[in-house]
Amino acid sequence: MEVQQQALAEENAMKVYERTENGVTELVGKRQGLAEINHAMMEGRREVRTMSSITRTDFAIEYKDGRSVRLVLVDEPAEVPAEETSFDEHVVSYTGGKVHTATPGTPDGHAFPLCRTGGSTTQGTRYRTVNAPLTCRTCLTYAERRAAASQKGA
Repeated sequence: MEVQQQALAEENAMKVYERTENGVTELVGKRQGLAEINHAMMEGRREVRTMSSITRTDFAIEYKDGRSVRLVLVDEPAEVPAEETSFDEHVVSYTGGKVHTATPGTPDGHAFPLCRTGGSTTQGTRYRTVNAPLTCRTCLTYAERRAAASQKGA
């Protein structure tokens, strides 16, 4: 029994939460992740629009101030150099509209915006790559956050 408890404690010590807020992902300690989940369920519930437990280790919290947070319990990663993701391409709907950041890693000819563009699905909307400045407020916010994170990390 004591050996099982020790093994469980060692396994939990190597866990962290992957916290994604409006598209920006960071690793937080297990204690900090659980504190946010507990706050959203208990004393901070008036600040929360919706909260759902997708699995026992995956939580989605939507705050009334517009923040969308996803917490996923993962194994603590080894020190592996991160791939540099490029967010240089921009897309716009064929019918016109706001200019969005393109989702990186999509195959050629299948451009799609990084942000959620209104409807619950945009399967019927097609996008094309353009050389134009961003006009989508959500994409501009994401770009500012990426710039701030890169300056903080440098």
